[in-house]
Amino acid sequence: MALASRIRPRRSHAVIAALATGALWIAACAPAAPSPTAAPAAPKPTAPVATSAPAAPAATAAPAAPAAATAPSPAAAAKPAAAASPTTSRGLQLAKPLAPLNPPVTVKARVGSSLTTAPFWYAIEKGYFSELGITFQQVDIQNSSDVISPMATGQIDIAGTSFGTGLYNAINRNVNVKAVADNGQLDKGLAGSAAVVKKGARAQYGSDWCALKGKKVAVSGRTTGLFVTLWKALESCKLTIDDVQLIELGFPETNVALASGAVDVGFQVEPFVSRGIEENILEIWRPLDEGLEGQQMNVLLYSDQFQQNKEAGLRFLVAYIAGARDYRRAIEGTGDREEMGRFFAKYLTVKDPAAYGKMIMMGVDPNGEIDVPTVRESIRVFQQNGTIEAGDVNLNWIDNTLRNQALEYLGPYKP
Repeated sequence: MALASRIRPRRSHAVIAALATGALWIAACAPAAPSPTAAPAAPKPTAPVATSAPAAPAATAAPAAPAAATAPSPAAAAKPAAAASPTTSRGLQLAKPLAPLNPPVTVKARVGSSLTTAPFWYAIEKGYFSELGITFQQVDIQNSSDVISPMATGQIDIAGTSFGTGLYNAINRNVNVKAVADNGQLDKGLAGSAAVVKKGARAQYGSDWCALKGKKVAVSGRTTGLFVTLWKALESCKLTIDDVQLIELGFPETNVALASGAVDVGFQVEPFVSRGIEENILEIWRPLDEGLEGQQMNVLLYSDQFQQNKEAGLRFLVAYIAGARDYRRAIEGTGDREEMGRFFAKYLTVKDPAAYGKMIMMGVDPNGEIDVPTVRESIRVFQQNGTIEAGDVNLNWIDNTLRNQALEYLGPYKP
């Protein structure tokens, strides 16, 4: 199938009148979460950024969220957007005014289908995008590996996408994309993934990664972040990738292979972890944040074209980080976890809000900060494995300029 046939735009528009009469969507979902942080996390700017306050403040009451895209499907044709949930949110709570774009700007976005999509759904449902004059248009691209070409040709403006060899190699071929914010990390207790084994086998594996020696281990591919996680787990026991039987499998196939005994350990992601547990196929051996804690798995990319529109880029990032903070509060236990389950169920393939209470949630930094040391370490691993050319590590594609500016409007994160 040609790439163009896998790209399907879906437009969403602000419906301001809905705010006055709407009610907040709530569902019964209580995901396991770590204790809230003890003190507000201060933003960490990497360089001073000059900003100028806009002439007029944004309205204090948030417009209703724009209509959102339905879940991805194989069909290439665009489908009508579902109506966004009415919300009683007070809208964006900013440290200083930020005027909405006038006229509004349409932003074509690829968001993916994992738990790292949470900031987008919050920004849509809470009305943050529309409040700042952003019309959010979701473009369905199934695989992160297919993101670079439509970004380079202007078919999409932004993308939440995994960090792997394909992205880095494209950047080294002078594809001008910039990573402007975090879109998913293996935070402590928030990995969205786990090393899983067949039901009843956990006792055979002990408490460290050394038990992997000689085992048949499934990962989604040598060019992915989970391969780096496995590599680092093995390094902790002075083992190498040659000490395991590496089997490259998709996530659905991994559960089947575990059940049949074709693999011993799977590096698996949600919702397949919780689904496998529910089906009595597998059990969790170790969460994957214990492989490389803080590992940068996904990033938010801006295309070359969208980088030129700094006013739209700033406002998109303010709304996105505000959504990430709402999500973070929900998984830390200080926010509305029932609301989170409902948002996920509306946009992702698992339609039972309660199912999200059984999943390992994924970390997204509340200040949008990319974990640069783990990006550097991932590149080193890929270089050692031969999927990225050896040489100096290029980190020029990580740009904190807009994020620093966005944090001036958002202020410190308050759990």
